[in-house]
Amino acid sequence: MNLNSELQRFYNDVMQSLSAFQRIVTTVNKKSDVKAICEEVVKILSDELGLDHCSIMLLDESGNYVVNQAGSSPRDVSGNIPSFNRSFKVGEGVAGMVAKTNSPILIADVDKDGRFLKLESAVDIGSLLCFPVYSGDMSIGVLNLSHQRRNFFSRHHEKVFSILSATVGHLVTYARLQKDLELLNRDLQITVMERTREIEESHEYLKNIFENASDIIFTIDNEGRFTFLNKRVEDLGYTKDELVGKPFDHLLISEEGIRAFVNVLKQGYKKTLEIELKGKGGTVWQALCSFTPLKSSSEGIVGLLGVAKDITERKMLEKKLLQTEKLASLGTFVSGIAHELNNRLLPVLVYSELLQEALLGENELKLIKTINRSATGAKHIVESLLRFSRQEKPHKSCVNLNNVLNSVVSILNYRISSCSISLKSDLDKTLPMTFADERQIEQVFVNIINNACDAFEERGEEGGEIVIRSCSKDNEIFIEIVNNGPQIPKNRLEKIFDPFYTSKEVGKGTGLGLSLCYGIVHEHGGDITVTSEPGSTAFVIRMPVIMSEEYAYDFIQSQPGMVVNGSKAGKRVLVIDDEEDQLDVILHILKNKYIADGVTSGKEALDKLAKETYDLIICDIKMPGLDGAGIYEWIKENRPVMENKILFSTGDMLGPKAEKII
Repeated sequence: MNLNSELQRFYNDVMQSLSAFQRIVTTVNKKSDVKAICEEVVKILSDELGLDHCSIMLLDESGNYVVNQAGSSPRDVSGNIPSFNRSFKVGEGVAGMVAKTNSPILIADVDKDGRFLKLESAVDIGSLLCFPVYSGDMSIGVLNLSHQRRNFFSRHHEKVFSILSATVGHLVTYARLQKDLELLNRDLQITVMERTREIEESHEYLKNIFENASDIIFTIDNEGRFTFLNKRVEDLGYTKDELVGKPFDHLLISEEGIRAFVNVLKQGYKKTLEIELKGKGGTVWQALCSFTPLKSSSEGIVGLLGVAKDITERKMLEKKLLQTEKLASLGTFVSGIAHELNNRLLPVLVYSELLQEALLGENELKLIKTINRSATGAKHIVESLLRFSRQEKPHKSCVNLNNVLNSVVSILNYRISSCSISLKSDLDKTLPMTFADERQIEQVFVNIINNACDAFEERGEEGGEIVIRSCSKDNEIFIEIVNNGPQIPKNRLEKIFDPFYTSKEVGKGTGLGLSLCYGIVHEHGGDITVTSEPGSTAFVIRMPVIMSEEYAYDFIQSQPGMVVNGSKAGKRVLVIDDEEDQLDVILHILKNKYIADGVTSGKEALDKLAKETYDLIICDIKMPGLDGAGIYEWIKENRPVMENKILFSTGDMLGPKAEKII
């Protein structure tokens, strides 16, 4: 072979290789799958170079085998030839040796080179050329080229195709990286979607918590303006959009509340305040507002998180509880005073009655009647005090409150007319009955209407009007008494049901009227409230609808030994009372008709009862030492024959202990 022929062959080899290289670069750049790239390279090389066999084998993940990706693969055969799943073990065979040494192998004649492993194949291989496929400095596989003709491949091919194998390595590496990037992008997208869904679900969950919370939740910036509110603010008559951007003190009523909020905003610390919030339609909340600073890592405190809880109902219950406690403690005090007064009044009343039957002159009789009338008036006052103490059980029956109201209007008609007051009634004719003490409920209505008349008289203006309404709803009866008199100041309104509280001049009011009304209504299982604004003061009484008695009374039957028929002469009576004046009065009344003994202590009574038998025992319930209940228990155990001959007396109302034995 001369030099020209050698050069011509080299030229031809180079041109064929460049043509194949150009096709590979142009075509393979459009593909991103490793297997597709390998198959396209194999096809182009076979077409351009006229190769009988071409294959690309890549190292597996373990790096121990080169696995066929495109072209013809060696078949699995038995014997000493190592093969594994269409692959060569690194170091075995030409492909395995190239993968191990990272050096190309050119075998011009396979029959003369022992490195070539002859496999059963439909392809007749005469010569072959095997290149390592690089990615950077690392071998990732091998490129196998073979032809039937011996000496087909030369050193020229080795030089040219070493560039091609490096290009294939770059393309495969790029495709792998692109595939890895696609997988990473896909995983990232999945992760982002999952995290986005979790954030959306968390946001929706938190939104539900905020929006459905029973309290107003809001945020405020450092200027005191709303930046967020939940829909609970609609209970105040506002929408969220109406308040966002407006200052928080837009909802505040009192100057004290505004000062307290401004102080919290300036100081930026946690604080809980009891303040009043005003609604859009005149609604007022007694609110418990908790403020917490909102902090940013870069900007410090950026505002406040607030929670406003409506405690209006709780505050009303607290007031009612306080009112009840006041009445209970005062009731005990009043009960004790009334007991003592009753004991002192009894001799005056009895002796003044007896003296009126005596032969006295006209002047003396007039004086006695004056004493009796004054004592009787004092007795009525004591009875009112006892009713106020709420120890007296109401005498309940089925009543129609409309009838009670009409009766009260009739009683007060003269005073209403004399004060030039217009009275209007709007009573529900279908008003159901309720179970109540008619006299006590009548007293409630009288007190409220009298107070309205007093207010009109104090103002001294004409045009006064009182409106009385009745209706029923949800198994309850509502009585509303409204007057257009002067507004009751808020500070007085809070104390209006307190005992002994009055806005009237000294001597014109005791302050017991409305507190007595409060106690009576609550004893009947109802409620009484009052609201006042300019030109309208309204008392609303709520009573339960009860159609029948809930308990029955036991009647004491006459027992043998009591005075029921025939002569009273000879009957023996024992009177037990620690008050000597009381004892003297009772003995004075009994002395002409009965054989009466009197003692002033429980111990003396037991001494008498142990020795004597009596037809009647009149016993005071409340006494120091052994009281009426103790005497009864002793009689029940030791003298049962007299158990049903006891008549208890007291200047007080019956307590639980006395009611139990009676």
